[in-house]
Amino acid sequence: MWVEEAVAAVERDAINPESVDFANRVVQYLRGKGVRYVEVSRRLGEEGVGVAFGGPNNDQQSITLGLQHAKECETEASKK
Repeated sequence: MWVEEAVAAVERDAINPESVDFANRVVQYLRGKGVRYVEVSRRLGEEGVGVAFGGPNNDQQSITLGLQHAKECETEASKK
């Protein structure tokens, strides 16, 4: 899953040297909310950095919790 539009595009721009740090902060906030399978992700062919939920087995609880808390966690991560 790819979370869209919660924060400014510059936070996800792969050219931005802080984009991976931002995504890592989001992952940490999500793990704090109970999301077990979440990782920094980069879509092939795109120049953005994001967060992926569910792991290799598409863990439904991680996907559900991740989507539920993604915007809140991105907002918190952007304050750092």
